[in-house]
Amino acid sequence: MTITKAITKGKSTVDVLGETGIVVTRTFAASRAMVFDTLTKPELLQRWLLGPEGWTMPACEVDLRVGGRIRFYWKSSDGKELQLSGVFMAIDAPKGFSANQRFDLGFIGPEEKLTYILEAQGDETLMRAEIVYPTREIRDGSLQGGMTDGMETSYARMDEVLKSR
Repeated sequence: MTITKAITKGKSTVDVLGETGIVVTRTFAASRAMVFDTLTKPELLQRWLLGPEGWTMPACEVDLRVGGRIRFYWKSSDGKELQLSGVFMAIDAPKGFSANQRFDLGFIGPEEKLTYILEAQGDETLMRAEIVYPTREIRDGSLQGGMTDGMETSYARMDEVLKSR
């Protein structure tokens, strides 16, 4: 796979991966097990996976097993709603996981594949989040729509959650 076009967003680096993917890399000052838990436990996800300011996650369901369902429901302070649903395809705790997921944007969006790879580096963890979209146009639309800004805002919150544990 070819990686091109590195973009820095806060502490994250975003690269285009091949024709239809992106990869976000970021280091967290926490153990791999703590990062894995923060990516998979509903009570922790609801504290950091919020995107832009003014959003909350009133519902978060994670059935952490292969074939298990994922459901995130967000609501903004001005009444907008967003939902994501998915299914775990592979889990190798605490090294990472992959899931097929799709957003409900008033219509059911295309399925994308998300893979988190966590690499222990002493007292820190290098996170690699790979997202593969069905087409280049959908990938480019996500990049142009500010998705990576929202991811970095959320990952900065995740830093705070990890510090408090």
